[in-house]
Amino acid sequence: MAEKMKVHAFSVIILENRGGLADLLNKITRDGLGARVRTVGFSDLRIQDIHEAEGKWFMDFGKF
Repeated sequence: MAEKMKVHAFSVIILENRGGLADLLNKITRDGLGARVRTVGFSDLRIQDIHEAEGKWFMDFGKF
């Protein structure tokens, strides 16, 4: 049976005097799963996995 899926695009804005995106993603990777939960709208989301391959970042999100 086919499942429905929604995809939401994210944008990244670089601010002065802040670390880069790679720095942030590496920090999130070092955090425990409990620290990765954020409430978006009425749902809790968590970044399950982050990894880089061939210059691209891949993230796996889970929704509670």
